[in-house]
Formats: sequence, structure tokens, C-alpha cells
Amino acid sequence: MLVSLANMKTYLGISVTTYDTFLTEQLKERQKQTLANKQVREQRLMMLIETTALIEREYKSNSLRPAVSAIALNYTPSPHIVITNADGIFMNVKSTIITWPGGTRVIFREKEYWWGKRYYYKDEAEIDAKTYNGELYRHKRS
Repeated sequence: MLVSLANMKTYLGISVTTYDTFLTEQLKERQKQTLANKQVREQRLMMLIETTALIEREYKSNSLRPAVSAIALNYTPSPHIVITNADGIFMNVKSTIITWPGGTRVIFREKEYWWGKRYYYKDEAEIDAKTYNGELYRHKRS
């Protein structure tokens, strides 16, 4: 007894059109889920690739050494010198700021009062005239 599929569906009480729409809906749902899974998988793969590229870039930058010249250069860094004069009523202030590459800074100040007295400072500490002139000469020369 061979019974066709259409006859079997009707025999079981299910119409062919209802069964086909059910299968079609199941197929569409499965396709939607497959598409969503593909998108999630692609997003995770892109995140993995970006993370790997970032790690490789950091590893390469950390493993690089700065190029060292075989010939020693005869370079001595020179300081940046700024001299300012501030004239006031009772005193004149001459400031000399010497800044070296690398952030080292030395400030020399000479305060001259109108009655002729002079005070010398190195980084806000008072020094005598001989030390002031010697330090200023030493820093400007190098």
C-alpha cells in the first residue's frame, strides 16, 4: 500500500497548505538565525583580528631598538637662555633663566636697589657676587 505524501497529510488531518506554510516559516526562522549567527561570528572575528594586530604592533614597537650610529657624534647640547629686565620704583630686577635639554632649569636673579645695594640669587637662594658671576659664566659657556 503506497500512499502519497499528500494523501498521508490529508489522512492525518493536516492540510497540505498548512503544512507547507509551517515548513516555510521554520525555514525562514532558521535562515534568520543562521544570518544572525554569521553576523555575530564576523563581529567576533573582526574584534579578534584587531586585538591581534594591536598586540603585534606593541610587540614590534617594544622589540625595536633605537638606531645607534657607529660614528660617535661630537654634539654637546646648548642651553636656552632668556634674560629679562624688570624696572621698578625701588629696584631693578635682572633675571636670567637657563634651560637645558631634558628639563633642567636654573634661574639667576640680580636685584639692584636705587640706593646701590645689589643682591644675587640662584634658584631663590641668596649667593654672593663672585659666585653669581662665576656660575653665570660657567652656565653660559657650556
